[in-house]
Amino acid sequence: MHTSTLFSVAINILLFAISVFVVAKTFPGVRIKNFIAAIGVSIVYSFLNYIAYHILGVFSVSFGIITLGIGFWVINTILLVLTDKMIESFHIKGLFWASLASLGISVINALLIWLVMPRLYLMQLSF
Repeated sequence: MHTSTLFSVAINILLFAISVFVVAKTFPGVRIKNFIAAIGVSIVYSFLNYIAYHILGVFSVSFGIITLGIGFWVINTILLVLTDKMIESFHIKGLFWASLASLGISVINALLIWLVMPRLYLMQLSF
């Protein structure tokens, strides 16, 4: 793997962990032990996400278009519930909180990526 690709993956995992941590500290139905656990959640979730979208492949794009994006939200909610079952220090109280957490994490993560990634790209170009 190329260094910049590995750096990008590490930054994405860190940004997702920040999103998980913020949601867990904001939503009463989501609990996490500490930020290290949020990094673990981010790694497990990213792995499950990678597997799910590679198994679904072309169907995920058409599914997303047909459901106007709600299908992605449902898939992300399911992946978050699976992550909850795999990480002992991360807990979500039911499907309602999982769906809200999925939405919250997605919005915060998109905002963080929008804020951080272009600046990191420009920094890499300067070296």
